[in-house]
Amino acid sequence: MTAEIAVYNKLAVSLAADSAVTITGGNTVKINNGAEKLFALSKHHPVGLMVYGTGTLCGVPWEMIIKEYRRQLGETSYETIEQYAEKFWDFLCDCNHIIPRDIKENHLEDTLLYKVLPGFMQHIQDTYIKPFIIKEQRSPDTAETYVIVEEAAQEFVANFNSNHFYEGFDESDIDKALGFTTPLAQEACDSLLYQESDIEVPVTLVEALAIMFAHIICRKSSFGTNTGLVIAGYGEKEYFPSILAYDVVGFFGEKLRYSPNIDKSTSGGESGVTAYAQEDEVSAFMTGMSGELREFMFPTIESGADKILKDVVERIESSSLPVKEKEQLLTDIIDFAKQSWDKLSDEIRQYILENHVGKVVEMIEFLPKQDLGYMAESLVNLTAFKRKISNDSETVGGPIDVAIISKGDGFVWVKRKHYFDKELNYQYFKRN
Repeated sequence: MTAEIAVYNKLAVSLAADSAVTITGGNTVKINNGAEKLFALSKHHPVGLMVYGTGTLCGVPWEMIIKEYRRQLGETSYETIEQYAEKFWDFLCDCNHIIPRDIKENHLEDTLLYKVLPGFMQHIQDTYIKPFIIKEQRSPDTAETYVIVEEAAQEFVANFNSNHFYEGFDESDIDKALGFTTPLAQEACDSLLYQESDIEVPVTLVEALAIMFAHIICRKSSFGTNTGLVIAGYGEKEYFPSILAYDVVGFFGEKLRYSPNIDKSTSGGESGVTAYAQEDEVSAFMTGMSGELREFMFPTIESGADKILKDVVERIESSSLPVKEKEQLLTDIIDFAKQSWDKLSDEIRQYILENHVGKVVEMIEFLPKQDLGYMAESLVNLTAFKRKISNDSETVGGPIDVAIISKGDGFVWVKRKHYFDKELNYQYFKRN
């Protein structure tokens, strides 16, 4: 995990990122504090890039990819930040010298067979097999298991159809993906289901799994190793900073599987703070309560109110009142309860907006550049400090890199870690 912050107003945008990276392997979890997550996307123009989530694309470090793109970009500039992003996607799709086709395909195969499939089978065990055992007092036989898996895959696709496609993907890509996923579905069935049984896996089951895999390839979902990319700064024709966030998953063929993260993007001279990856402490600072507490509090209050309302309804229904009076009373009470809850929720949100978020955002609008950098660094430090003094894993920590990007001054490092002694490597700074 990581903590990364963007603080912005009409004058500039400041980016800050910690250095912690979590490494997992077998039963071991190790946290290193030397990762690079913040980069100048151009050496000549005011554009920066932050990476959070997975530190690699198909196993290739983002640092290597970004620095090669920067080298090829040279002094070239574009009119908008969106164009910088588009050119970066074009570079990723064309960089077969860095990420060869076989690496892309192997990464996609591994995602489907070793990440998606085990999770899907666990879902079947919890949602279908256990209820079957409870109801029938026995485990399903082979034929019944095949039917359960096929129905689960079909239900998954039916529910998945509402998900948006990745950028540049449509229904025709699902048909293309079936050519890739059908052999994988057959392999999955042979390894997980066929085993010692004499009953062959039905063709319809293989088809159902292949279709499920194809939709996962083409549509946005939580499956796979996701990298968040934040591209921030100014295009040649932009005078207020833009921040564009994206989720990047991998490739299918020559297409990049990515989607914009609208909730984490901003432009047009707005002022504010956006947190990426671990957001709880920033949310608490901005709103007066953490997102985790908010997600617990509102549903809990609503659930408690529903229980009270249900009890009132039951008491009225069991009373000796005339039927028409009961119906009218129930209607009035239910309407009153709904209106009261909606009003209370609105009042709480309005209070948070006026007394917490609004006060901070109003001040950010007038912060000078150096204070934007100080605020971004402080919010990352706050997250790291909370992890350090609590019993949570210290997944945020290490040196904090801070940069300020403005139209006039360009990309300026405020704090930057180095893995070497600066005095012994003067040629590095002459080069960069």
